Amino acid sequence: MKLPSLRSWACFTMIAVVTAGIPALAQEYPSRPVRLIVPYPPGGPTDIMGRLVSDVLTRRLGQNVVVDNRGGAATAIGAEMAARAQPDGYTLLVSSETTFAVNPALRDKLPYNPARDFAPVSMLTNPAARSDALAGQST
Repeated sequence: MKLPSLRSWACFTMIAVVTAGIPALAQEYPSRPVRLIVPYPPGGPTDIMGRLVSDVLTRRLGQNVVVDNRGGAATAIGAEMAARAQPDGYTLLVSSETTFAVNPALRDKLPYNPARDFAPVSMLTNPAARSDALAGQST
């Protein structure tokens, strides 16, 4: 089985959850609001995606999903908050290639470990699919 390259994984915007929180999901979930950290300021494409996801999750889970914008330090501030959150599954992170590929490549020391502190939950967008759709359009 061929595994995707790091570059392929880096191209996907993902929601990640603190990995130690997975066992906590065996209880009635969610019994309180869920925090969705967006490591960018309000108004950008990642924030918009996070708000759309928040709305859908709120309706499906029957519990509020609150968007918490924590922009700065090339997503490291928001990623650190998610990594240090109580590992109970109530903190999600909307992330991009910056958090999991660019920052580790450019910085020797990060306040989080992208391989250990997070687990992928869902892929929200696939830029390759979008570029394939645009390839047939003339400019």
